[in-house]
Amino acid sequence: MRINKFVVPVLAVSVIALAVVIANVTGDWVTSGKQIVDQKVEAGTLTPDDIRGRMTLQEVADAFGLSIEEIIQKAGLPADIDATIPLRDLKAVVEGFEVSQVRDAVGDR
Repeated sequence: MRINKFVVPVLAVSVIALAVVIANVTGDWVTSGKQIVDQKVEAGTLTPDDIRGRMTLQEVADAFGLSIEEIIQKAGLPADIDATIPLRDLKAVVEGFEVSQVRDAVGDR
């Protein structure tokens, strides 16, 4: 008995596609760290180690139930800093800034 040369590739692609569809339907399909952090924020299980450079001070404040002013003060940032700038971009605005300063500020509460 001879198998058509297209059966195995089509079967392989079908299995992979089915796995993706099942993962999407069950909510287990995660393609970025942002989705994981968003899930932790919704569940209330976000830790200071989950703070990423793509987050803003406003998002950090909202996620941890703190005021922006409190985070700015504890992190040693200027009082007039824009809270809507991603943390990774604050390095260009504030000399010597590191995301770890915000993690430490949130962890000290």
